[in-house]
Amino acid sequence: MSEQEKTVAFAIEQFHIARNWRDWKRRLAAFGFGIEKAAEGAVITALPKRKVICALPDISKA
Repeated sequence: MSEQEKTVAFAIEQFHIARNWRDWKRRLAAFGFGIEKAAEGAVITALPKRKVICALPDISKA
C-alpha cells in the first residue's frame, strides 16, 4: 500500500468518525492534513504549506 493510499484510507476513516464536514476538516488538521478544492476536485494537502498529496475520491460512496 503506497503512502497516498494510506493517506486516503486514513482520511476516509476519519470521515466516518467525524460528526460533520467541519469536524472532519478539524480532525484531519490535528494530524497535519487539510482538504482543499482544486480545479479537478477536492485534494488532500499537507499542512502548513498546503502541499498537495493526492486527489480525494468521492467519499459519498465510501
